[in-house]
Amino acid sequence: MTRIPFAVLLKKLSITGMAKVTVRRPLDFWSSLQIELLTCYEGSPQIRGPAQGKSEYLSAWLIRSGWIDVEAGGTTTRAAAGWWMFPGPGHRVLAASNNLALLSIAFYAHTPMREPFLGNYSTLKVRAGSAADLEKHAVRLVRFVEKQFPGTAWNTFKELATFEQFASIRTRFTKWFEAWCEVMRKQGAWMPADQHIDPRVRASLDGVWKCPVGRLDHINQLPAKLGVSRDSLDRLMLRDTGRTLRQTSQLRLVEEARSLLRRNDMLVKQVAFSLGFKTLAHFSRWFKAHAGESPRIFRKRSLNG
Repeated sequence: MTRIPFAVLLKKLSITGMAKVTVRRPLDFWSSLQIELLTCYEGSPQIRGPAQGKSEYLSAWLIRSGWIDVEAGGTTTRAAAGWWMFPGPGHRVLAASNNLALLSIAFYAHTPMREPFLGNYSTLKVRAGSAADLEKHAVRLVRFVEKQFPGTAWNTFKELATFEQFASIRTRFTKWFEAWCEVMRKQGAWMPADQHIDPRVRASLDGVWKCPVGRLDHINQLPAKLGVSRDSLDRLMLRDTGRTLRQTSQLRLVEEARSLLRRNDMLVKQVAFSLGFKTLAHFSRWFKAHAGESPRIFRKRSLNG
């Protein structure tokens, strides 16, 4: 039976949003959502004293014992045993008790405009007893993953997997994601108000995010194909997404760099060359300017969970 790196399967077969939502949008919007499971486990996290950093992914923690503090936006939120905590995306400072144990799920949830699915919400927490489905589906997901990949809690999705394993995990994650959406909706963290996106902007976003990284220079042909000037298209994109065509392509490249750096089978210089950079120094300067930290620090933080 053929076994393929799990991360490759996730990239080729991304999960589309399945939540019961009140906001109505075109089906192509929902199918364009990037909803991706990164890792899940139950046990003691790798936190040694206060830790801080900027997180581009989302987390959901069910505290089993001990407590954890999350400081974000000048506010500190504590969750103890029997509570779910949902840290928002962005910069956070963590502190935890020595006996902290939790069930943890880390994942991506982005819109086609590459914005957080639920916006930049603050850290939230809810009693576990009020979110029974969330815990039920989280336990099913974690137990299945641990059974399929024993002893790999921190790097599960760098393991080799069959398509059948991937499909089973995807099904369980989708169930959990639906429950998470419902809990977050009740907390008031839901999708921003619907807005009209110009068809030319949507076509440009599709062109950028579906284009192989090695051919991103071809996006310069998009304005002519769409029958508008480059300046006009940039104005439309700024209005609808807050980014120009070039800024969107740079974001695409940053996301690809992050994806490759999360893998432990490529040297940083190999990542740089695969993305078209001539030198490691140039790549390091570029990545730090766009991601806020060096590629080596980002890799270390990602691989440490």
